[in-house]
Amino acid sequence: MSKSVAERFFIIEGEHAAPLVAETVQRLKEARDAAKAFAEKHGAETVFQSSRTGAATGLGFTTTGEREGLRLDPTWSTDGFYRYVPHRARKKGKEIAAEMEAVPAFDASTHLVSKLKASRMITGDYVSGGGVRVHESVAGICDEAIVLRVPVREDKPFNAPAHFREIRESEFIAITKEGAKP
Repeated sequence: MSKSVAERFFIIEGEHAAPLVAETVQRLKEARDAAKAFAEKHGAETVFQSSRTGAATGLGFTTTGEREGLRLDPTWSTDGFYRYVPHRARKKGKEIAAEMEAVPAFDASTHLVSKLKASRMITGDYVSGGGVRVHESVAGICDEAIVLRVPVREDKPFNAPAHFREIRESEFIAITKEGAKP
């Protein structure tokens, strides 16, 4: 029998948040700058990145056509961009793939959750088709503060440090709707 999963919401502000916010913003800027340089080197307008890890997964162009060492991914196009991936059967494609792997990956949420020692993954209710819903901690930066959502269950409580101020879900939504930074 599955157990119900709830969520707790927190905000970390001031002296407890400032150094971590600064570090996270700096690392995110470095990763974005590296991705931008990689895109420019190959004449691309953008770099497609994994939503989970931030790793580069392809190059984005606004037009289609032959591109040395790259092949069009016919299953993926979004927001006016066509996704090209390294053509690994070719020497140039292998070189581009190696460069792509060297582009630093950075996921701010994973970094923040890890640094706050709030990483939690809890399985919850069964879903149709036989699957199980998985709940994970997530974090972001809003207005120089860190907002955090942590899943909890009766048998897996979360003991928040004193500097984690608990907020209502409606506050969390209001804060995050204003727009996460950076």
